[in-house]
Amino acid sequence: MNGQITPRELKHILGNKDQEMKDEDWERIINDYDLNHDGMINFEEFKKMMHSLHMNEQPILFNE
Repeated sequence: MNGQITPRELKHILGNKDQEMKDEDWERIINDYDLNHDGMINFEEFKKMMHSLHMNEQPILFNE
C-alpha cells in the first residue's frame, strides 16, 4: 500500500460486475482526476473525485 490508486485498483474497488468497463475507461477516470499526471490517484485527488461524484458533477461510468 503506497497511498496511490492505479486504474486496476480503482476497477477492483469501484467496479460493477453488472456493467463491464474496459481498462481504457478506468484509465480515463484516473486521467480525469490525476492532477499531478503520475498515472495514479493520490488521497487528495481521490477525495476530489469522490466529492465531484457525490455532487453529480461528472459520472464515473463511461459507455460511449
